[in-house]
Amino acid sequence: MSKKTAGFFHVGSLFLIIAIGVVVAVGVFVVSKNKNSGGSSSLPNCPAGKQLLQYSPVAEADLTTIVPLGNLAPPGHILPTSHMYFNFVHNGKGNGSYPAKTNIIVPADMTATRMLKINTKNSFTEYDAYRIEFVICKQVSGYFILVQQLNEKLAAAYDSAPFDSNSENKTISVPLSAGELLGSAGGAQGYPDGIDFTISDTRSSPPVLANPDRWNDSGKHFSCALDYFSPELSSRLYAKIGGFSYVPKDPGEPKCGTV
Repeated sequence: MSKKTAGFFHVGSLFLIIAIGVVVAVGVFVVSKNKNSGGSSSLPNCPAGKQLLQYSPVAEADLTTIVPLGNLAPPGHILPTSHMYFNFVHNGKGNGSYPAKTNIIVPADMTATRMLKINTKNSFTEYDAYRIEFVICKQVSGYFILVQQLNEKLAAAYDSAPFDSNSENKTISVPLSAGELLGSAGGAQGYPDGIDFTISDTRSSPPVLANPDRWNDSGKHFSCALDYFSPELSSRLYAKIGGFSYVPKDPGEPKCGTV
């Protein structure tokens, strides 16, 4: 993740985009083609309405900007992104700037269902980070990407789980409570500038897709995560929308973007 919109590029981050872009895209494709992804069939139906998220995955004090859905940034993202970016506060200035080490918070009661480890090399460093899929209720699921350090439960589950057949993913089942620590990321040059976060809600109207067969039901319903918080928190997070200049900026309509 780096400054990928409006001509902004954080020094050295282009290599990061290239390194993870294809890996993440393949991960999305593999998961989306799995018709049982998310394991939500045994979950209760979601309650009416969208206010399912209680906490921002990045605390407001640690958050600079939120990049809307649909970001394009060749060569790392040649298709509109199905996730939003929650960008961290940076330490230092200019070429010496780096993302502060930042805690990632579980935004709602949920169950982590699948993980993928992503190894990234760039001009500054090499590190491992994780894609973590989750389900909240039968119709609502999502994922985080670029979580570097895991909480004890997730780390133990990942280490003990076998790889899925013909896949780098691992299926897990880890209950997580709203407000608990999911993990952390950032803390040095070349580390992630923030996390990717998405919500998929099969109750929403599906978009028009060029290749519908590429996606399962949840993959056809990526939604604006900012609409799933309380009205008060949602309003404050909408005010953080911007690009990779790390300065909030009104993007026009639709403010949350689209896929």
